Amino acid sequence: MITRDVTIVNPLDGQPFTIYNQSAASIGKVDNLLTNSSALEQRYKGVEVTVNHRYRSNLTLFGGVTVGWNRVAGSASRNPNDQINTDGFDLLDSRVITNFSAVYRLPWAFDVSSHFAYYAGQPLRRIYTVTRTVLPQLRQTSQDVNLLPAGVERKPNQTLLDIRLGRKFRAGYGLTAEPLLEIFNLLNENASVQEVEQVGPALGRISRNIDGRIVRFGVKVSF
Repeated sequence: MITRDVTIVNPLDGQPFTIYNQSAASIGKVDNLLTNSSALEQRYKGVEVTVNHRYRSNLTLFGGVTVGWNRVAGSASRNPNDQINTDGFDLLDSRVITNFSAVYRLPWAFDVSSHFAYYAGQPLRRIYTVTRTVLPQLRQTSQDVNLLPAGVERKPNQTLLDIRLGRKFRAGYGLTAEPLLEIFNLLNENASVQEVEQVGPALGRISRNIDGRIVRFGVKVSF
């Protein structure tokens, strides 16, 4: 049982921040209770618009835009530290998602297609590990706590554009060969996909970002 609240300094802004210390009588004890919790909740609100149209000028356009948000209450733990800033946005929440694809028939039977995508930045967490070095009177060995609700800070927005150019050549016996020129991430977007969320010297360090621009030549053979 964690009973007494103590105050530390929030390393993000230098302000007082309250966590909870474990009672000495409960050290080493385990109390498991399996039940459905009313504390867990997920709420999604959004609007989606889709289009699908074929023009007389050999152009086909399809795609859509989604605008909304996805909030969660993500902890049913009896540890009050786990309840701090637990209400926030789902880690996959993106306020605006746009996906559009277009296909156009060029002269001499060449086909050019493109795909455009835009994703508003997804939520980031700010996790701080409190140890006895930070708080000598802490009875538990360490305690992770969310300094901010997920979604207060977010990853960068992503804007992606892919282009493909090809032409099919038909041979006998149902064989077709299609030389292809493909360019992925034409805009050379480099937004982060994963970054360090643990508060400390490495906070915000990017561990994975979007692959850079790729140009690929190939031949697709069907039979």
